[in-house]
Amino acid sequence: MVLGSLNVPVQNGLQKAYERGASAVNSTIPPSAADLPPESIDNVDEAALAEVMRVTPLGAGIVAGTAVALLVAGFLAMYLLVFLPRGTVG
Repeated sequence: MVLGSLNVPVQNGLQKAYERGASAVNSTIPPSAADLPPESIDNVDEAALAEVMRVTPLGAGIVAGTAVALLVAGFLAMYLLVFLPRGTVG
């Protein structure tokens, strides 16, 4: 099995998992990440993680703010266009 440009710990873990589970029946199914050793899964580039964590909350705030603004605009539209022209009841 050729694993390409994977990191060495990941490649070793994938190779071991592949050798344990390879058979004629499941040879086309890739090995599960659960079969990898824990130290090979946590190879995270700290600079890339910092960049993602800087940008992601901003996008979530924009989505949440837009949703709240649409809800408030809908409420005001109902109030101004339906309830006020109707007048008092009774």
